[in-house]
This record gives sequence, C-alpha cells and structure tokens, in this order.
Amino acid sequence: MILVFGGTTEGRKAVEVLEEAGSLYYYSTRSDGQQVELLNGIHLTGKMEVTEMVACCQEHGIRLIIDAAHPFAGELHRNLLVVSKHIGAPIVRYDRIYPEHDADLVWCKDYDDAVRQLEANHIERLLALTGVNTIGKLQQYWKQHEHGSDDTHGELKHDCWFRILNRQASKSIAMANNFPEERLVYYETDETSALIRQLRPDAIITKESGLSGGFTEKVEAARQAGVKVFVVERPVYVSTSSSHYLVVNGPHGLRRAVEKLLPEFFPLHSGLTTGTCATAAAVAATIRLTTGETPQEVPVLLPNGETISVAVGYADDTPSPAKEGSCCAYCVKEAGDDPDVTDGIKIRATVGYGDGLNLGNGSQMNLGDGPQIKILGGEGVGRFTLPGFDYPPGEPAINKGPRAMIRQNLERLITPLHSGRGRGWVFPHSGRGGGRPLLQAPRTSSPCRHLPVSRDGWQYTPALPWPPTGTAGAARSRKGR
Repeated sequence: MILVFGGTTEGRKAVEVLEEAGSLYYYSTRSDGQQVELLNGIHLTGKMEVTEMVACCQEHGIRLIIDAAHPFAGELHRNLLVVSKHIGAPIVRYDRIYPEHDADLVWCKDYDDAVRQLEANHIERLLALTGVNTIGKLQQYWKQHEHGSDDTHGELKHDCWFRILNRQASKSIAMANNFPEERLVYYETDETSALIRQLRPDAIITKESGLSGGFTEKVEAARQAGVKVFVVERPVYVSTSSSHYLVVNGPHGLRRAVEKLLPEFFPLHSGLTTGTCATAAAVAATIRLTTGETPQEVPVLLPNGETISVAVGYADDTPSPAKEGSCCAYCVKEAGDDPDVTDGIKIRATVGYGDGLNLGNGSQMNLGDGPQIKILGGEGVGRFTLPGFDYPPGEPAINKGPRAMIRQNLERLITPLHSGRGRGWVFPHSGRGGGRPLLQAPRTSSPCRHLPVSRDGWQYTPALPWPPTGTAGAARSRKGR
C-alpha cells in the first residue's frame, strides 16, 4: 500500500500516476483545500504528528511513502524520515524541477542570511513573495524596534510589502506578527509584473520554489523591471539518493520508482524507449571521455523537463581516452511489458572529439564556433531511403525527437564554464580532424517512455497507413487503387 503526502501540484501529478494502476492508495493533505479527484485513492485530511503517521501507516499496511509536499515544508520532510525508519518503508521524494542558479540573482542560504544580504545591499523598498509564514522570519528586516521593544505596531524599518493569499487564516498570521494590514497585497489575476509597476520596489525576495511554484515568472518580471532578485535557497533534507530514499521530479521517474520498490502495484510495467537508452549511453560515454568517471547510472533529461536515472555500462574494449580520444558506453534496453523486439539488447554510443568535421552542408565545424555535436549512425542503424521523414534520404534513420534529446543532454555536459550552465566541459582539439565523428548512435525512436500495452489494447489499436503520405511509395499505392 502507498501513502502520498501532497497538497501541491506534485501531489496532484502523483495521483495521476497512481490512478493508472487501478490499485488502492492513500492521499494525505493538511487541509481539505486542495480538490483532487480520486477514483482509487482515499483522501486523508488533517495534520499528523509522527506518532499519528506511524499509527496510520501500520493500520493501512503502508509499504511505500511518496513525499510530494512543498519543498519548504521542513517539519513534514523531517518527520517522514523518522516514520520511514520506524516502519521500514522507503520514501520516494517527488521534487520539483528547478532552474539553474543564475549568477545575476542573490542567493541566500536561509532567512537570516537573506536579512543580512538585504541590509548589505541597502534595499529600502522590498516586495516579499515568500508567503505569509515568512513574515516572522524576516521581521529583523522590516520591523522597527524602539527602545528595546519588540511590539511596535505599524512602524516599518524599511518599506516592505508581503503578498499573501486573500483568506482569513493568512491575514490572522500577519496580524499575529504585528505586520501592518495596509502593507499586505493579495494574489490577483494580474500578478508580479503589475505589483512591481505599482509598488516600485528596489528588490523582490522569493523562495526557490521551482517551475511549478512560478519561480521563473517572478524572476523574469523583476528582470524586465530592472529590479534586484533575492532568492532563499530550498533546504536539502537528504543529500543523496539511496535504495531507501529515491528522488524523482516528474511522472515518468515516479512510476519507475514505484515499479522498482513496489512491483505489484502496477499490473503492467513501463520501460524505456530506444531513444532514451541511446541518450543514456551517449551521456555515459561523454562523462567517461571528459572526466574518466564511469558512473553506473546517469541522469537523462526527458523532453517534458524531468530527469530520470538510467543504468549504463561500458565497453571492455574501449581504448584509453587519452590515447584514442573516444569512449563507448551502452544501455540495456528495457521494454517493460511492451512487446518490443529490442528488449534486452545493448544500445551503444561512441563519443569522440572532432575538429574540421564536414557537416554535410558545405561547411565545417571548427572549435572557434563553440561546442557542436554531430550525430552519425553506428552499426545496425539504417538510412532513410524515401522522402517524407524528418531527414532527407541518405541520412541515418534517427528521428528528430531522439536527436534533439541526445543533443540537449550532451550540451549540458560540454557547455563552457563561463556560461553558468552545465558541467563546464568542452570538446577540445583532439589532434584528429578530418571527419572524426563526435557521436555514433544506434537506431532510436520516440524519447518518451514505453507504456505497456495489454492484449486487448494491442488488438484494438488502429492501423496507420504505410507508406507515409508524400512519399513515392504512397503515390504508387494511390495509383494502384
């Protein structure tokens, strides 16, 4: 049995994943404010302390906990670690997707650090987008203390506004902290940009709340107005994943984690597409080429923005990178319950350095143009022979989606340090020019995960016409009718 702690966008997404199984599970929120449709789940409401959580898990036979709570819900995250250890059930942390730490933002370790940095930067007018529960945490910045008193009401040390939810519970928290009511602003349809134009703050302060928390929109609104941005970094409760604590940041990763930790929950298991396996192999080969490291799992960024971990291996006969300037890695294709003939085969990718590489359009790739990636077909990869596909006849039969996925993942590894993104690795001149490939990849397909297909589902799947529209073969077919 599974117990989900939600109340967030991630909680709602977790429900969508678990509903695919048709199995019973439990979904817990602190209040009944989130409306979520549960067909196979039971909604539990109300705050639970550790002892109550343990009792709940024991009563319902919970064997897996999914922590999809807000990243700043520190007390809950810590309590779940205690509960997990007590009942022996692993935790899957459904985290958010976070943008990179851009250098033009002021990053603060916690709220005390935020107060110090606000003062050091002489911020006199502040719009706080950190929520009503942070009014007390930031009071050393906004509160005017006179004659050693802490209870001065209505006087501010600096011009400061807090944006909060327009509900009585939030207003009561603000009043309990003696924050002036006239300095409260509420969530409206026209969001951050309008507030900044109206209040003209020197800076905004927000939490590292991830994409689903509107972090990017807040930062961009401030940038467009020329307003400085202070960010309180999200806390880290567990430094690394383990067999007892897995971190995912999307639905595909969540399903794979549940299938791994509680195999019987889903009647059919998902797998990986050939394109995802090829990307994992290319990432592993690039890491080995540039660092000498051989991790057993590598992160793969999917087209939906989430990252999953994929197991990889390395060719025993791969020459030393220092000698040959190339590395080979592989990923064993897992199709789950999808009837795929490639299930179990090794999808290989060889990555090497290149300079003066012929790009096939009359130009050549030189290192002065910055890191570039050329994807070539390796052993077992066919060629397009008819028009109507993503690429012209003669090109390796690797579709646009997998190519984009491979390219995006490798660019994250080889982006120069000065850009502020990625690992900071570039492809240096290897001294072996003249058409040496940067990447040889096997046949690929859609980068999304394989969904298992039941016998009935396979039977009633509509057949698609072949050859594709616009090809010579299609024209011949029409004439023959």
